[in-house]
Amino acid sequence: MKVLYLNSGNLFGGIETLLLTFARHRDECSGMTPEFGVCFEGRFSQALRDEGVTVHCFGAARMSKPWQVWRARRRLAASLQASPPDIVVCHGSWSQALLGPAVRAAGIPLVYWTHDRVTNPLPWQERWAKATRPDFVISNSRYTAGGQKGLYDGVPGETIYCALAPPRKRHDEVARAEFRARQNTAPEAAVIVQVSRLDPHKGHRLHLEALGGMRGGPWVCWIVAGPQRPTEELYLAELKQRAKDLGILSQTRFLGWQPEIDIVIDSADIFCQPNSGPEPFGLTYVEALYREKPVVTTAMAGALEVVSDDCGILTPPGDAQALREALTRLVYQIEDRIRLGLAGPARADYLCNPRRRLEEVEVCLRRVIAGS
Repeated sequence: MKVLYLNSGNLFGGIETLLLTFARHRDECSGMTPEFGVCFEGRFSQALRDEGVTVHCFGAARMSKPWQVWRARRRLAASLQASPPDIVVCHGSWSQALLGPAVRAAGIPLVYWTHDRVTNPLPWQERWAKATRPDFVISNSRYTAGGQKGLYDGVPGETIYCALAPPRKRHDEVARAEFRARQNTAPEAAVIVQVSRLDPHKGHRLHLEALGGMRGGPWVCWIVAGPQRPTEELYLAELKQRAKDLGILSQTRFLGWQPEIDIVIDSADIFCQPNSGPEPFGLTYVEALYREKPVVTTAMAGALEVVSDDCGILTPPGDAQALREALTRLVYQIEDRIRLGLAGPARADYLCNPRRRLEEVEVCLRRVIAGS
């Protein structure tokens, strides 16, 4: 069964991490041959090609420029005719809206994989996507699945958690010490790390507020994120200024985008992402769990499905004091930190084992093809 996964290609986040996992672990599910289609070349498409998979590029396309949309659809239609897949999966409303019509016109089964809840009334992008009705909807969490009303009512669906592999390698104490030294971080410091896009709903402001009440303690915070849009440049500047105002700039490192995120998380002690808005699933939580880091996050949305009491701490939304208490506990109570961290890999494997998730995807897609 040849499966074509469609994505915009111009960003790199949880969706792209999931698709890279599909590419890297394709041999674990011999019943599926994955191919990928993007509109924008960049870091994501190059990472896919590095894994040796087929990547189709349909040309940069923006919805505000109809001629680019038509061109992308024509190129996709030609690709579908030249080498038709058995089924096409659109990841997110952008791909569904822009490329879904060409798939539907080709008569190929179409699946919409949603990675977030929709709001009502529907935003313009979802309204455009709604015009192309898929055969099936896959949701990345039960939280996401429960928030699709008004988009594809009546279309059958299923929840499949994201696939994510355990680390290929673990870094030893020497590598950890070297990385910490490069970040001007003492070996004995308790490193609190946040790895996420520069999006306000990821909770950077709340994180800094909590740390402001811990000023001078034996900790250092690493904020790992690189701006991908002009608005994110402004947001990053705001965060740096806020850290300065709180008196914690000397204990906060803004590391930007890191090409080897594994060494970053391995070199930290605590993973903290206190979302101020809902996280549909949270692959970064799973990455931290695999690497034996206790996860501190907000008790809402997808985090409730990922983080359990034996591997992390959930705090009330918007509660800087509760977040401060959780971080203080893990900074000073090293045994607690280690105990929660050691439970992480089993939890991560239960949720995101690539072989099991790929097998679920295969069963689901074959059922859609049979029904179509």
